[in-house]
Amino acid sequence: MLGSALLGWLVATGLLAYLVFSYPNRNASVEALSDYLVPTSWLTLVGLDTHPTRAEWTTVWLLIEFTNALLYGLIGVLIGRILWRSRAAPADTPIGPPAVTGWLLVLCLLLTLVYPASCVYAIFWNAVPKLIRAHGSARILESAVYCVLFAAVAIISFVTGMKLWLVKLDAVKLARRYLLVYLTANISYFVFWMLVIQPTKHGLAEMGWHHVVGPIASTALWYSYLEHSNRVRETFRYG
Repeated sequence: MLGSALLGWLVATGLLAYLVFSYPNRNASVEALSDYLVPTSWLTLVGLDTHPTRAEWTTVWLLIEFTNALLYGLIGVLIGRILWRSRAAPADTPIGPPAVTGWLLVLCLLLTLVYPASCVYAIFWNAVPKLIRAHGSARILESAVYCVLFAAVAIISFVTGMKLWLVKLDAVKLARRYLLVYLTANISYFVFWMLVIQPTKHGLAEMGWHHVVGPIASTALWYSYLEHSNRVRETFRYG
């Protein structure tokens, strides 16, 4: 448990500290990542212009670093506690449906909290500022489609996660369908983005990683888990 928390904290701290101390001489990949994590609207909220000094930028980043490191550490603690309790749980046969524990509970947390929250973050702190600043019709259309599409996916994710958590009838079937919808939405948006925007090689690689490679890997992982997990079969034998 402590190892998971420490790992989460170290990853967040290392990444964000690098972004702070490499300013303003960042490579293109780091610059794109920093723009996603701290869009221009954040600098406006804290009273900075769009070209802050190194000292001002470092102050903002230290605050964000502390917040994110704390968040990832808490997530690590939560996942560690879930896995530890699932191992230490008594082997008594329950009368009703067994509790949702282990990796199944991790999946529920991802669907109900993590993914919807990441969508809200991406929409309001990335897509919406881009939509406001957009001048061409192509950029406006691309940002609008992103907001609508992934807001819908976030809602479906939340509903699916709650049904799994409450051990509802056909929840596993719904979860499988959601994973396919999630994958289809990401790949469809990637194709749409390529048609509407004329991407650079760097932009194409970054978008391909976020909307093709990542979704394919996560969908394959969780779909296989739902298909082959003994915990899922035992839990939803009553659902």
